[in-house]
Amino acid sequence: PIPSRRLWFPPIPAPLIFFMLLTATSLAFSPEPYLGRAALSKFWLFAIILLVVNVFTREHVIQSYVGLFGLSVMAALLVIGQFLVVGKVSVETRLTGFMGHWMTLSGELMLAFVAGTGCILFGRPRRPWLRLTGLALVGVALSMTLTRSVWLATLLGIIVLLLMRHFHWKTFAVAGLATGLLAIAAPDIIQKRIVSMWDASDPSNYARLAIWTAGRGMVEAHPWFGVGPQRVSRVFYDYHPIQSDRNRSGFYPVHMHNNLLQFAAERGIPCALAWLWLMVKLAGDHWIRFRKTPATDEIRAVSAVGFAAVVVLFVA
Repeated sequence: PIPSRRLWFPPIPAPLIFFMLLTATSLAFSPEPYLGRAALSKFWLFAIILLVVNVFTREHVIQSYVGLFGLSVMAALLVIGQFLVVGKVSVETRLTGFMGHWMTLSGELMLAFVAGTGCILFGRPRRPWLRLTGLALVGVALSMTLTRSVWLATLLGIIVLLLMRHFHWKTFAVAGLATGLLAIAAPDIIQKRIVSMWDASDPSNYARLAIWTAGRGMVEAHPWFGVGPQRVSRVFYDYHPIQSDRNRSGFYPVHMHNNLLQFAAERGIPCALAWLWLMVKLAGDHWIRFRKTPATDEIRAVSAVGFAAVVVLFVA
């Protein structure tokens, strides 16, 4: 007979269970619960955590990183191919790759770039030139998404990884110099997107501030259970009185552009705090594992990437 193995749970059950229960409670109190069923259907994704910690060996984890990075390079090549076919890219007509939205694409490329960098800095890639080539392709595709928040988050993630590799003021100097040179050498449209971060009249900046203000109104009106899962866009104009913005270019009130505010507005402050607890726990556990793992162990790269991934998700 095959010996039974005890199912092992990673040390995150409390925040994860609270997050799931509070999500279900928010759905129960929602005026339109049928809209939020997708929030519950996504719970099965947490099973991936159990799968990895109970089934995957060290070699499986490293092979998965390599495989996922390879898929990300393929996605980057598709984005570059789309650009060559379209001939140009703009804020109104952004590239989406395999995804349905440019934010999803840019977020995935961001995580791939951070993961690839972490594996190069802390792992032992057999063909580093091949990994660097893939990283360059992902970086080019990421720049083509024109998503400023993801650019900033990726930059921060790289700085975090470099500091974990070599904690010194020179790390900031090198990162700053490299960023400045890339900005100077970047195409005109990317330079304009960088400059637009400080332009109060920029449509994206206006939309972000208006969405945050409306989100704060939702939280103040529904602090315990939120407006209901998947209902933010449906009730947005109840908290944003400028009806003419429905036709404003670049105004898409489907997400708060901030995960913590999104959960607070959609599912209530307790649920948002449970999610924050989960993220902090994940980051802390990866950091502790990183500090305890010998520098010669390539699995250290997984812990470094895990910590950096939480950081970039907060910023993006």
